[in-house]
Amino acid sequence: MLDVARTIGRHMNQPKVVITKSTVPVGTAARVREEIGRHTRTAFDVCSNPEFLKEGAAVEDFMKPDRVVVGVDSDRAARVLEELYAPFVRTGNPLIFMDIASAEMTKYAANAMLATRISFMNQIARLCERVGADVTLVRKGIGTDRRIGSAFLFPGPGYGGSCFPKDVKALIRTGDEQGVPLDVLQAVEAANERQKRVLFEKLARHFDDRLRGATVAVWGLTAPRWCWWRSCCAPARGCRCTTRPPWRRRGGTSATASPTPRTPMTRSPAPPRSRSSPSGSSTATPISTASNSCWPVR
Repeated sequence: MLDVARTIGRHMNQPKVVITKSTVPVGTAARVREEIGRHTRTAFDVCSNPEFLKEGAAVEDFMKPDRVVVGVDSDRAARVLEELYAPFVRTGNPLIFMDIASAEMTKYAANAMLATRISFMNQIARLCERVGADVTLVRKGIGTDRRIGSAFLFPGPGYGGSCFPKDVKALIRTGDEQGVPLDVLQAVEAANERQKRVLFEKLARHFDDRLRGATVAVWGLTAPRWCWWRSCCAPARGCRCTTRPPWRRRGGTSATASPTPRTPMTRSPAPPRSRSSPSGSSTATPISTASNSCWPVR
């Protein structure tokens, strides 16, 4: 990030507003400001604008954000960001201005809270198994409390992905550096590490530890060739799918029993790839996948 800041400083030819979007430790914007200032005398502002995009819903979250958090330290930067986000907050979702350090902390605090809920519910689930309670009913019972809510209360193998683990670790490290041990988050991380072994332990108990040579199928994963599931038969992807959906194979519906061979739907030629116009904007032919399923619906 500091390399980018250095490049910006060297090439800045008029006043700019520099915005950090990544999840970064508190104090990063100050370091970016310092690095840019070493290479330019042009006026500029540095802002923090953390993103809160969920996996699988990034476009929706960008177009219709729950809230927009902006860390600024000048009126000029606030006006620029307010104008920038005006089309996205017309329905009343808040545009929250705060100081830069608070904006940087907000992102970490949000992810740490969600990770805490996950680890908490996983431990409640393990206790429910021991005492004979149904964790699904417990989840419903506490999730209907408006002070708690129902999100992120589903027990499972633990949190993972590209955000929660590193953000929890980073916040713990920041606390240690500042002399403020975050005991709760340390417990959250420890609980999550233990939770990763729970599924395997259940599997081993089920088979009396006789797992050598066993084949385990993981429900929920999809293979790229199953285009009928992922709707990836858009001509631009060059799909050559010949795999029938499971419900149309032998033993499926009455349509499967028909001896009439299935003929894949005719696909139109691939549209041109995206190109940049002379003005620098990107132009592309939209692709509709609605009529490009591998097999016709009867």
